[in-house]
Amino acid sequence: MDISKIPFSRFGSYFAVGRDESGRAILRTLRGDCPRRDVFRIAPLGGAPFAAAPRRGSLGLEAEGCELELYLRGPDEVVIRGRGDGLRLDFLGAGELGYVYADAAGDAFQVVDRENKLFFQAHVVEGSASLDARWKLHDRRLRLVCETAAIELHGNGGPFTLYIRADLCERPISRPALDADKDIARVEDEYSAWTRRFSSAAPEYERAAADARYVLWSSAVSRSGNYRYDGMLMSKNWMTSVWSWDHCFNALAMVGIDDRIAAEQFLIMLEAQQESGKLPDKITDRSSQAIYTKPPVHGWCYSRMRERGLGPDRTRDEAVLRRLMAWTDWWFAYRDDDRDLVCSYNHGNECGWDNSTVFDDGVPIESPDLPAFMILQIDEIARLASELGDESLAASWKSRGEALMKAFLAHCFASGLPVARRSRTHEPIRSRSLLPFMALVLGDRLPSDLFKAMVERLEEEFLTEYGVATEAPSSPKYIAGASYWRGAIWAPTTYLLADGLRRGGADALARKVAIRFLDTVARGDTMSENYCSRTGVGCDDPAYTWTASVFLMLAREFAAP
Repeated sequence: MDISKIPFSRFGSYFAVGRDESGRAILRTLRGDCPRRDVFRIAPLGGAPFAAAPRRGSLGLEAEGCELELYLRGPDEVVIRGRGDGLRLDFLGAGELGYVYADAAGDAFQVVDRENKLFFQAHVVEGSASLDARWKLHDRRLRLVCETAAIELHGNGGPFTLYIRADLCERPISRPALDADKDIARVEDEYSAWTRRFSSAAPEYERAAADARYVLWSSAVSRSGNYRYDGMLMSKNWMTSVWSWDHCFNALAMVGIDDRIAAEQFLIMLEAQQESGKLPDKITDRSSQAIYTKPPVHGWCYSRMRERGLGPDRTRDEAVLRRLMAWTDWWFAYRDDDRDLVCSYNHGNECGWDNSTVFDDGVPIESPDLPAFMILQIDEIARLASELGDESLAASWKSRGEALMKAFLAHCFASGLPVARRSRTHEPIRSRSLLPFMALVLGDRLPSDLFKAMVERLEEEFLTEYGVATEAPSSPKYIAGASYWRGAIWAPTTYLLADGLRRGGADALARKVAIRFLDTVARGDTMSENYCSRTGVGCDDPAYTWTASVFLMLAREFAAP
């Protein structure tokens, strides 16, 4: 595993180890909305980059004259032990009013990270250390700034150990009692127990499946602040938050593996719901951003989770019902200005397809995928209400769903194919984006003639040898490579389409879509955020959890050994 692509971490930890652009090892924080995730650069005293050897419970780092073993002891603890000349720990927050100072004994250091609003303690458990800190008058305001700061740990050919702890507030220096061998063995046991929960993939997909399992395990952080449960981040590279549709695919993938974790990944965002009913775009442990939101796939997701075997829980189901109703009502109250029952996206970010070509001429727009998701969400609301014994409520929502389906069929098609329109004027939008075709998620809820026409156009225009492109490759607006939603292949769209195609009876095409995505991911060495539809090369964040989740689900559902 290459830590420059898939960072080293563990379930529950707010630390990860990756590499910077020069190839040097970096200790990264996953707290908050930190403007600078990279906190410390780890290098041997000679300065050359370490070679990395990830293990189950620890990370080996080797360079001439120095061997290190790094492990993550708890949510906010790091231990580095080694042998040889020693190491240099450069604080990357210096120069931004962050600084480092030593305690009276000289074997512990306080690190104040002003930019990230964090405090770190570094304790020398074995060996000796010195502080290399340089201060200067910085600007016209004549502020004294700690321009550079580095802790140098000296082994002098022998063993050395450094313990690092992060805190949200300043705490007295305290020296922990460490048993590194037991700590590492405990992490190894946790990871082994995690992997045993998953079934093996087909031989051609097992290596990638192993990477996917690791990405899901290592992406999780422990319950803290806005995270009311242990939560799977989208990545521990740079997409270090929980987003409001990404989490659904992680929740769905964990059903049957660990139903408690599955339910918690689903609830983690619903419990951040605003009073208006709106779900935030994303949350971190220290912030909630609701400038945007994401599409209402949550009813579809919870329905599929229950179909896959998530057991009934009356308290949970009642809570989900309340929140799905409020979420659905929010869309009608805030995104249906023309009161035609077909809600609009007021920004590309709201539909999750940030830069799709359907938004090229402005917003708001009415795209067929949105009412399709809402129809499925209303279906699940009605089912839950009925199962919980409120038939009157169920009938009310069923009636709303029927009205929405009627408006959807009258409004969202032209010449037998789905079309996005401008809100209010209902002028058709000229675009060759896949987005309108995401209404295929309705499966057998679509009239057979519309389903058949959409399936034929999907296969003719969007299916490539690597998977389903988000912009038709023959479109003049198609962009190869890291184009985001202007041609790239994505895990969530792949899974939503495969699910809808299968439910509509297009089993052969559903399997073709799934297998091409599986083959594309398996050819590489990452769980990339998306993939180029012309070359199959992974793009953007290379350790993305919804890709890992979708890979494991598709391998289980379409290519089981």
